[in-house]
Amino acid sequence: MSKFTDLLALATPGLWFVEPGQKLMADDTLLPIDWIKSGDDLGCIGAAHFVGPGVNERQRGYANALLFSASREMALLLEEALTVYDNEFENDLEISGADLLDWFFNWRLRVKRLVNELC
Repeated sequence: MSKFTDLLALATPGLWFVEPGQKLMADDTLLPIDWIKSGDDLGCIGAAHFVGPGVNERQRGYANALLFSASREMALLLEEALTVYDNEFENDLEISGADLLDWFFNWRLRVKRLVNELC
């Protein structure tokens, strides 16, 4: 196993999602915040907030939260791309072009699905 695989195994499992919310600050004001949570146990993984009062800052904070929430699934797709046919690549062994193309076609569909869910 690679260090990357070990890191993924330690990360919170499940699909992550964004839940808009607020955080009470020391001066009793409410700061809009986007919580990143795990779909497995609804536990909070992280939070993204914006700095500044404008709409652009709010949109930037939400975009950061969406990318953060997709990061585990993106990492799993990257891990798959690094490990598929790993033995063949590392040992200069023959790989069926048809099999590789079939794998890539299906992998690309999953990447596109993830990107489309974000946008």
